[in-house]
Amino acid sequence: VQGSYHVSDRLRLTAGVRRTDDDKTNTQTITNNISPGKCFDLKLQNDWQEMTYKLSADFDVSESVMVYGSYAKGYKSGGFNTGSCNNAFDPETVAAYEVGLKSTLADGRLRLNLAAYNYDYQDFQARLFINNASLVENATDVTNTGFEAEFVWVPVDAVQIDGGVSFMKSEFEEFMSDDPMDPPELVDLEGNQTLRAPDVSYSVGLQFTHVFEQGADITFRYEAAYKDDYYTAVFNNDFARIDSHTLQSVRVISNVNNRWELTGFIENVTDEELLENILPSATIGGTIGVWSPPRLWGLQLRYTME
Repeated sequence: VQGSYHVSDRLRLTAGVRRTDDDKTNTQTITNNISPGKCFDLKLQNDWQEMTYKLSADFDVSESVMVYGSYAKGYKSGGFNTGSCNNAFDPETVAAYEVGLKSTLADGRLRLNLAAYNYDYQDFQARLFINNASLVENATDVTNTGFEAEFVWVPVDAVQIDGGVSFMKSEFEEFMSDDPMDPPELVDLEGNQTLRAPDVSYSVGLQFTHVFEQGADITFRYEAAYKDDYYTAVFNNDFARIDSHTLQSVRVISNVNNRWELTGFIENVTDEELLENILPSATIGGTIGVWSPPRLWGLQLRYTME
């Protein structure tokens, strides 16, 4: 249930509440590679109930600028890890605080949005990769604090410049787990970066469009996206670190009467050799890596029916 109240022409308050009831069962049988003492037949059931809510306020500073603030409690259901004996994990909850600004400036040619946030997670569902199997463990406490900005600027009718930047600190405050590459002791992960959470990332795009008199147009677009270092394992091992990198792409889009559209593209223009995922594997005594796609080019043809 959610409702809004207009305190005045410029101030709006919104409140909402939701109740969630989850009931899950898990039945699995492991029929091979069974060692003495290992589980092979599991029948599990669990249910969870949670009340979540949201409070927010929007204020129109002017016709083109709006500021807002919100608080919300979020919830993600618990569940089960298949292929594991100790396979149940608890629900995750988050207290989310956010303030921001949304604006349309320069006679509508510039759109600028800003946001600052703090998310405090309890029983965060952290994903681990252990002995070639992906599973979820609950981290007692995780905080995610950051700032984001995005803009779209049209200085003249034919040109668009857009982009965004994110500064984020996402780390475990309280979490103990077994590192499969350094058994058998528990590892204190306090202060470790959460998965795929670079401190800094940004993107920029430049676009030029020419319109023909016959009802056709052609658009040239360039994009670049940067990500700071981040980790693909909660243990923040050196081998699981993805170095900072920038990926670039270009597109040429031809449109005829909003019916035919031909797109030519090149992804990863500079043909960067980049590992996008690195996971530990104690069973092979090393790591498993997945490469991101190399330079990729192609053509796409689309027809829209009436």
